[in-house]
Amino acid sequence: MPKINCLNHRQVLVTAADLALQLNETQQAIAWSTNATALKGRYNEAFWDDSAGLYSDNFTTTLHPQDANSLAVIFNLTDSEDQKQRMSDGLKENWDSLGPVPPELPDTISPFITGFEVCFIAFCKIGKKTDRQCQASSPFYRWRGYAGNESS
Repeated sequence: MPKINCLNHRQVLVTAADLALQLNETQQAIAWSTNATALKGRYNEAFWDDSAGLYSDNFTTTLHPQDANSLAVIFNLTDSEDQKQRMSDGLKENWDSLGPVPPELPDTISPFITGFEVCFIAFCKIGKKTDRQCQASSPFYRWRGYAGNESS
């Protein structure tokens, strides 16, 4: 079952094309870049859920994962600034008083996955950059510092 997390394959092609250019392997760079562009279009056709303003996880679910949606922006899978804003708004729906809760891990706040969302916010400069980044990360890290002291 194809998953949006396969977007890493596209990023490998983008990186490989860049490396090929630096090695003067122009034909290989063109081939990998062409494939990466084609995958971008296919991923958007297959996984973009316009009604949610987020990418779906796969063909059979309504799950819109935090990690894949954040990485989709970081890896330039999106087609427009409007799409990025809609994704940011959609992901913010999953926040609680401690920070972003990934829908793929209910009742959990993951520093790993949250890191992607914080990078997404910085990458897109959504709203006032520092305000939105702080909203995403500060409550969680304050709680994590407290919890870390309690459990040591």
